[in-house]
Amino acid sequence: MSYFNTTNESGKQLEIFNESAKNQEEQILNLMKLYKKLSPSDVNKYFTNYPLTSVRRALTNLSNQGKLIKTDEKKVGIYGRYEFIWSAL
Repeated sequence: MSYFNTTNESGKQLEIFNESAKNQEEQILNLMKLYKKLSPSDVNKYFTNYPLTSVRRALTNLSNQGKLIKTDEKKVGIYGRYEFIWSAL
């Protein structure tokens, strides 16, 4: 599942949200394949219309699907806090 239905959406609206989340994951995966290693803030610089929380969700989902790896490397993100770097396979 790409979209986490925490607001109990249903019907067409739920379909739209699911499709949007899947598309975000596909685009982020393509970016990761191109650049190899990026943090959530790095990804967010390329997709400024995606909320940072959606980027983090997509990276986690892609890792859980075995398409990305969360490394032990960290860098400072856009809020001045360290965040992990993900790597494409």
